[in-house]
Parts: sequence; C-alpha cells; structure tokens
Amino acid sequence: MITNDDLIPVSQFIAESEQNIQVATAIFENYTAARAIILSGFFDRLTADLKAQLPGWRFHYSAPFFEERYGGYFFWKKSWKEQYRIGIEALQYGASMVFGVWRDFDLFKTIPLSAELLEAVKEEYPRATSRNYYEAEIQMTSPAADWRTPKSLWRIHSDETFRAEVKTFLLQMVTLTEEHIDTLGKR
Repeated sequence: MITNDDLIPVSQFIAESEQNIQVATAIFENYTAARAIILSGFFDRLTADLKAQLPGWRFHYSAPFFEERYGGYFFWKKSWKEQYRIGIEALQYGASMVFGVWRDFDLFKTIPLSAELLEAVKEEYPRATSRNYYEAEIQMTSPAADWRTPKSLWRIHSDETFRAEVKTFLLQMVTLTEEHIDTLGKR
C-alpha cells in the first residue's frame, strides 16, 4: 500500500524532467477552462431539471463561479422583471456559497426588505439572513460549503445527488417565497 509519506512531493516531481514541467504547465494553463466546463455543464443540467418543473421561468448563469467576485446562477418568473431572483451565488470568488432570494438593490434602495418573506424562509432555514441584495440569504453547507475543492468539483461533475440536492434547495425556495415575491412585485 502506498501512503502520502511514500509519494514524491508534486514540486519535486515537476522539477525532475522537462516533460514533467510541460505536463504541469499544460495543467496549470487549462485548469480554469476545465473548471468552467464542469460548472457550465452542471448548470446546464440543473437548468434542464428546473425548467421541467418551472415552465416559462427564465434562467441565467452569470459571471463564472470563482473567476468573478460574485458569480451567480439565477432564475425568475417573467412577471418579476428580473427585480427578484432565486439562485446561488459564489461570493468573494467562491469563498462563500449562498442561496436564496436576490433583489435588485439599485432599484429598491429606498424600499425596505420584506420581513414576511424572511420569516417564511426562516421557518425552513433558521439561519437565513437578509442584506441589501438579498431578501433571504442562506450560507450553503450542503452538498458542500466550498465548491472550489477538487472533491466538490468532481461531485459537481459526476455525482447526480449533488445536483439533486441543489435542485431541492432551489425548488424549496420557490415554494417558500413565490407568493411573497409576486406580492412584492406589485408594489
């Protein structure tokens, strides 16, 4: 059996030959693109799953996760006019993963957050909070708190239960908040 103690440190392995340096360089240069393919594929599959249950809703995967400060995946009813969205956001380049109900703060600067909507969410997610851009925001701890790790990225790419859990959270957010958002949109 080989243990980590028996393995050559990666930096030493890379320095052992020109070919190893070339392999390391190719991996380094293509890692961001490979990660983007994994995430894009995940959100394409998630969108297909959600569209089946939310016909007529709009879906958008914005700035790529981990490459932009606030990468997000959002969806909304057409009647919400993109003023409110349900989704997942990778905050601070993915240092924190959140899901919940986003609102267009620039449009609603003078309109207070909805205490009723937050309370509805807190019944299911007691740790939910609100802030300028979120009517309800929940720190994601499951299926993974940090989606940037190799283990998480592999699960995002290959584990159907990862996507199923994310889909469940998002559909639950629809159930908890849709009526509230419909009412907020009429003000």
